[in-house]
Amino acid sequence: DGFPGGRRFGDLSVVECSMYVSELVYGYTERRGSRKEAVRYPCDYWRRDRFTRNFVSTGVFLHHPGMQDPDLRLDSLAHLILEAFLLIAPFDRSEVAAAAGKHRQPQMGFAAGDRFIAVFDQTYGSLRLTGRLLEEETLRRVLDEALEIARTGRLDDVAPLNPPSLAALQEWAELARGESQPLSFARGPADEPTGERIPIIAPGSVGWVITESNQEFLVEGVFYHPKDGLRYRGRRVGENLPENLVVSFPVAVVNPIPGVSRMAQYDLETGEVIPLEP
Repeated sequence: DGFPGGRRFGDLSVVECSMYVSELVYGYTERRGSRKEAVRYPCDYWRRDRFTRNFVSTGVFLHHPGMQDPDLRLDSLAHLILEAFLLIAPFDRSEVAAAAGKHRQPQMGFAAGDRFIAVFDQTYGSLRLTGRLLEEETLRRVLDEALEIARTGRLDDVAPLNPPSLAALQEWAELARGESQPLSFARGPADEPTGERIPIIAPGSVGWVITESNQEFLVEGVFYHPKDGLRYRGRRVGENLPENLVVSFPVAVVNPIPGVSRMAQYDLETGEVIPLEP
């Protein structure tokens, strides 16, 4: 969501955009001396089955048609590109991160399900640190450095690439050395409420509560409170609570998750929830 622009090097597209980032923790490793034990949630100490961190930031994603090859280890490639970026750009490891992902809906010429590699700011709201990857010289240096690391194995914490992944990285580095074309993405008019209809997250879908550490929230219903206005009724995702225990939040504090949340409209006159076309 929110594409300021980017560059295309042949089939390699590099785009800076706003990103919704969701981090999930399902357990931890407990170490006692030389002995390690993996613990999954829920456990004796925590009733929840996961912990989440959701935030909006900015980042740069790399897209190439060859990334759809299932033999490519995109997670390993993302980690490798991040390590190379940290060697080239003067940023702290805690400030930026990288991951493999996929487009959840068709947008700006990219198809739903297409895989990509993203390097993004870990600070909520972002300082646009990773925007430096849009600089042609920086991108070339980063991909060349990543290729050198992969070939020499000089970083111990970087796993070796399989042959298809190494060949893909070499192709991307060669493309980045060539001519580029600017990419721009025109936005259409934003959806506006019509009459007495208010945009909402559709029941059965999820959002995230900005007043609850951005925790995911499953919307089970929408209702109008005469004092508090429009509210969602539902439950926090990941909590092991009785099925009959639900909570409610004002609509204004539950944000939709781009590409995940299904949207609808609430008619203030009739109380009807009207689904929107996908």
